[in-house]
Amino acid sequence: MKKIALIIFLFSFVLTSKLVASVAPVTFAPVIKMSASGPVSIPITVNGFTDIGAITLSLEYDPAIITYQNTYTKNAAFGSSFEVGDLPIQGESNKRIFIFWYGTGVSLANGSTLCTLNFTYSTVNGTTTGLTWYDNGPSCEYADVYGYPLLDTPTADYYKNGAVTPPLSVNFSASNLTPPKNTTVTFTDLTTGGATSWDWSFDRTTVSYVNPTNSHSKNPQVQFTDGGLYTVKLVAHTSYIADSVTKTGYIRAGIAGTWTGKTSADWNTLSNWDDYLLPISSTDVIIPASALNWPVFNGNLILGTNCRNLSLIGQSSKMTITGNLSIP
Repeated sequence: MKKIALIIFLFSFVLTSKLVASVAPVTFAPVIKMSASGPVSIPITVNGFTDIGAITLSLEYDPAIITYQNTYTKNAAFGSSFEVGDLPIQGESNKRIFIFWYGTGVSLANGSTLCTLNFTYSTVNGTTTGLTWYDNGPSCEYADVYGYPLLDTPTADYYKNGAVTPPLSVNFSASNLTPPKNTTVTFTDLTTGGATSWDWSFDRTTVSYVNPTNSHSKNPQVQFTDGGLYTVKLVAHTSYIADSVTKTGYIRAGIAGTWTGKTSADWNTLSNWDDYLLPISSTDVIIPASALNWPVFNGNLILGTNCRNLSLIGQSSKMTITGNLSIP
């Protein structure tokens, strides 16, 4: 009895070890960007391809967007039994590419190409087709050298879908590039290529989304709670690809020539001005009664040079000029 029990134990151990180790390769369909109609080669790649004895793969696509040219290139490791077929799906507009092979055990390095399928891409009848592995059990399956099917569930862990798609061209505009603080600016997505989701970001935290929109809205509305320059970045996504554009110093918030004095009394400190920009000869300067510090201008202040006009608003407003005030 002990001998029989030992044999059963050893058989169970070997069987259990085989089940744990017997997992299918991971099979990848690529994401290929096509900016114009023309030929497109689709490489099917694999990881974990070790001692494989048979292959059955099924890849769905939309024939209105890509047309199979009935040509392919197989990996040299496979013999004459390697075949590729292309068949319509009953009751559906999609078609399926079938990849078959059987033979002796074959091993490939990670990232190796199983085969390359040749298509023609058309932008006339569509824009994007998914390259979707179809698995109802035997439709997508690998077997070992003994003919035993290898574990390939859950499907998403073993078969990675792809697409043939136009590239994204990411762009946007803003309703006001020089808004006063705390006023609403609408950003408009101008992306082409079929974006389905968006991520907006700014290089400063003094931004609030309103009305109600958020950083994932297609056309968000925002208010800038502090003056100065803001860099804006938009990342647009489809189900298959993402791209981005960054516009540096795109927004300058605040009213030109309005003194805040929030940092100091120094006329030449940028953060003392509502838009973080020093006045120039065409700027009308306003010193409001709400200023936190009264401005000090060192030297001679010349209207028409250092600013166009100078207005002190309210009886309490004041400023200091260490030199002369010249009014041409």
